[in-house]
Amino acid sequence: MSTRTATLTALLRELADNCVRIVPKVDGGGLSMLTTDGRRITSVATDQTGEQLNVLHDRYRDNPCTEAWRHAAVVGTVSSTAGRWP
Repeated sequence: MSTRTATLTALLRELADNCVRIVPKVDGGGLSMLTTDGRRITSVATDQTGEQLNVLHDRYRDNPCTEAWRHAAVVGTVSSTAGRWP
């Protein structure tokens, strides 16, 4: 990992940690950076669940993060049992 990549990753992780700390009723979070065609180039998560979600987002292109990127809009989900995404 290059110094630049390590610095970016550390910055994203700090931002994600701070967001989880200040947003009420949030258990975890993550941030991703995407290319203009939607390919994820780097991501961070605040916990193991977030890391697992990153793996699933790469495997299944139909997911909340990709939808938010496609539509340039906030996409929220309360429950993973809603059946909207695989």
